[in-house]
Amino acid sequence: PRETPRDVEAIYAGIRAACDPAGVAVVGGDTSASRTDLFLAVMVLGDAAPGAVLRRSGARAGDHLYVTGTLGDAKAGFELLQARKRTNAYLITRHLMPTAR
Repeated sequence: PRETPRDVEAIYAGIRAACDPAGVAVVGGDTSASRTDLFLAVMVLGDAAPGAVLRRSGARAGDHLYVTGTLGDAKAGFELLQARKRTNAYLITRHLMPTAR
């Protein structure tokens, strides 16, 4: 693969930067590569009080849906990259570096 050890360290630094604000510990993982690609395996573990987990399957007609951020920013950034147009750094950043909420 084209990635260097420095690239892999940068990837993990980004993972830690995303996890730290939420108090999530990075305790392991798996990295492997082929001749052309790099593969990262990620698993998240946690616990919640019984009945406290909200699932999509629990949604009902008439429920309120609240979102944070602007809907469509990441998709717009992706489409700019696909078209090879780097005309809006904000949207491209929203796609490449989404904020966990």
